[in-house]
Amino acid sequence: MKGAVFSFDAVDRRIAALRHLKHTKGKWAGRPLEPNAVQVAFIIAPVFGWLRPDDDGNLVRIIRDVYVEMPRKGGKALALDTEILTPGGWSTMGELMPGDHVFGADGRPTRVTHTSEVFTGRDCYRVTTTDGRTVVADAEHLWTVKDRQHKASRGGERWLTLTTQELVDRGVTRGVARPEYRWSLPRQHALVTGEASLPVDPYRLGVWLGDGTTASGAISVGFDDIDAMSELLGGEVSARRHRTCWTVTVPGLRTSLRVAGLLGNKHIPSEYMTASFEQRLALLQGLMDTDGTIDADRGKASFSGVNEDLVRSVATLARTLGFRSTVSSGPAVIDGRQVGTHYRACFHVAEGDPPVFRLTRKMERCGRPSMKGNRFVVSIKSIEPVDSVPTRCIKVDREDGLFLAGRELMVTHNTSLVSGLAMIMGFADGEAGSEVLLGAASKDQAGAAFFPLAQVARGSKVLADAGVRALQGKIVRDADGSVVKAVSSRGDLAHGANVHCGLIDELHVHKSPDLLEAIESGTGARSQPLVFIITTADDGQTTSVYAQRRDMVEKVAKRTIKAPAMYGVVFAADDDDDPFAESTWIKANPLYPVTPSKSSLESAAAKAQSSSAGKASFMRLHCGIRARLDAAFIDLAKWDANRGIVDEKELAGRRAIGGLDLASVSDVTALAWLFPDDSGGYDALWRFWIPEASLDALDGRTARTASSWVADGWLTLTPGDVTDYNFIRTQINTDMDVFDVEGLGADPWNATQLLNDLQEDGAPVETVRQGVQSLSAPMKELDRLIRAGTSRRPLFRHGGNPVARWMADNLRAQVDSNGNVKPDKAKSMDKIDGMSAAITALHVVLASEQARSAYDNHDDLIVF
Repeated sequence: MKGAVFSFDAVDRRIAALRHLKHTKGKWAGRPLEPNAVQVAFIIAPVFGWLRPDDDGNLVRIIRDVYVEMPRKGGKALALDTEILTPGGWSTMGELMPGDHVFGADGRPTRVTHTSEVFTGRDCYRVTTTDGRTVVADAEHLWTVKDRQHKASRGGERWLTLTTQELVDRGVTRGVARPEYRWSLPRQHALVTGEASLPVDPYRLGVWLGDGTTASGAISVGFDDIDAMSELLGGEVSARRHRTCWTVTVPGLRTSLRVAGLLGNKHIPSEYMTASFEQRLALLQGLMDTDGTIDADRGKASFSGVNEDLVRSVATLARTLGFRSTVSSGPAVIDGRQVGTHYRACFHVAEGDPPVFRLTRKMERCGRPSMKGNRFVVSIKSIEPVDSVPTRCIKVDREDGLFLAGRELMVTHNTSLVSGLAMIMGFADGEAGSEVLLGAASKDQAGAAFFPLAQVARGSKVLADAGVRALQGKIVRDADGSVVKAVSSRGDLAHGANVHCGLIDELHVHKSPDLLEAIESGTGARSQPLVFIITTADDGQTTSVYAQRRDMVEKVAKRTIKAPAMYGVVFAADDDDDPFAESTWIKANPLYPVTPSKSSLESAAAKAQSSSAGKASFMRLHCGIRARLDAAFIDLAKWDANRGIVDEKELAGRRAIGGLDLASVSDVTALAWLFPDDSGGYDALWRFWIPEASLDALDGRTARTASSWVADGWLTLTPGDVTDYNFIRTQINTDMDVFDVEGLGADPWNATQLLNDLQEDGAPVETVRQGVQSLSAPMKELDRLIRAGTSRRPLFRHGGNPVARWMADNLRAQVDSNGNVKPDKAKSMDKIDGMSAAITALHVVLASEQARSAYDNHDDLIVF
């Protein structure tokens, strides 16, 4: 660049500014933020050192856009034996693998995308909540909490993301005369699960667990309840009267209990904890109809017993239904004599809650009072140091990072932090009225980025002397109006934002480009703005915000496009490197073996080699290789090699076989035409439609790439909010006039009328069922064509259709025990309609060739 100079002085000033700041956590707490050699050589020096003269002759930075990608270094962890509820039952923190599912705070299953190595020697704490739940976490584990102190002193509570150590340092309680618990946790909602196949009817199981004989299927029933209970249990029950009660026997119950492993071992099997809401409620109702009661005035329901494990399981069951439950204990007394310990699970029932009883006499006691206060509030009661134990962290596929941990289902967190570059850009870059924005994917992540930064500001005498103050949600310098704050959406940016610096943390978790674009567009009035992206690799998606920026950086590096104001550095191994070789770790991690250490990577590698999902996670997070947790059916590099040239005008008059994949009324519909050539290959031409009202949703899943597909003519919008099949019918008729259409395959499900209409129009429609018998051979043929094709001799020429490419990358296969395959829409990453249409067309081709082959062998036939 003309006039460019490198200023060592500019670099030294930034390094000196960093040294005035201090670490606030871990073993480095209190030490200066001394940048290491890698940070200086690859980030600080190139970004801040290269200058050019502006129109007025002043030297300003050349670099305006920075992209830094490197593998993950650490994590926030829970004890290995922490129990985690999964859709398949109970697991532990140490057993979870990438690809497993846990439950988020909203009750919905969420995928585990990463598991860390096992950490040892860390400071650990036992965290106990006001409802009696406990979990062991290390000092760096992150918690999403609401600081109730702010409600009293600063005009409102707000959610923060703090480490265990920060919670300890700030104090668990506030006040002296009447201490109050300071930190409240997010509400846990009822689990969202499907109906399960259970060995014992859940209501019957609940009744037996409460009042059943442990060694048999007999159930004790009080005199007043015999008629009602016999009816509720259903079936032809038999009853025998005794001196103190009735004994009821339900046919088949004893056998079912024995098969389920419950005879002599009363407990709630894990499959009942993850059954449907209705099934879990029925189980609770059976338990409450027997050993449950309710305080009609307070709405406080309770289940009592001497079996501690069972009572605690009832409390957990209530939590899976959205109730806040607690467990207490006291002496069990019979005839004035203590005979053991009595346990009680309690939870509040209020207006609008589902009924927790079926017995009429108990239901009538539910007065449904309005509860005072928030009955869902759970606070942290104590944080006590314990002996260090092995810990581990997971990352889940949720923007808020929240998941349920522990047998008691406690809401906990995972995330990462940005560096103190914001402080330099805000208060040490020579920019009056600087505005620095930390852009995060969620409010929780924004909190994780901002509050440690605020601690840095509060701990710096130099900043304090310069008039820098850390306030609620922002750091300011009143003298010139400079400000640093965190934002998580376009709406967080004030109208007319004048951004000097934007710091985007973990770009790969951003679902929409809106925030990044808003920050970038807000820098126009500054003389030397800087947008700084820090991230780890994603899992190989093709249309994400991350993928778009990473693709741009690679094109700049290859000089495909010129962008002199952009600087990017990607620390990563090559795709074909052995991820478990130390040479690969050295290549991808510039500070290895200082951080990460050799022992930590060896530990993570040993665990990762046990599954393909674990290997993919290790490759992405420790080697910087964009690897999917589950293997795509189509190798995208080979797909790209088969691009070829497809000119629709040149296809006129050629033999064509079609495949039609009709979506639901509000989704993508795909039509694929295949044109066989004389060398065993095909030209492929797609038509895609989507209702106009559905474009926003597709844009949301593709980081607005779908709108560009529409603009470029790859995707056609139909009016309204449902697919207009007349558009499809008209297009097929038009294509039949242009191409020599030999067959058109389609799944008859949900398309009978359209297919009938097309047949009336003369279309050679063929029914193709979507099972393995119909789809296995053509799907394998598609795979063979793509693998055998090369850039010089492509066999499945698709012309680089971007919609088809996205769907090819999404495609996953369902494989049966015989090795047959078919598209698996449930496991596929997103829409695969274009691939389904192409596979359907290939079925028609193969069926036609098979019929032609049989006809060609007519000499073997005997005609009578």
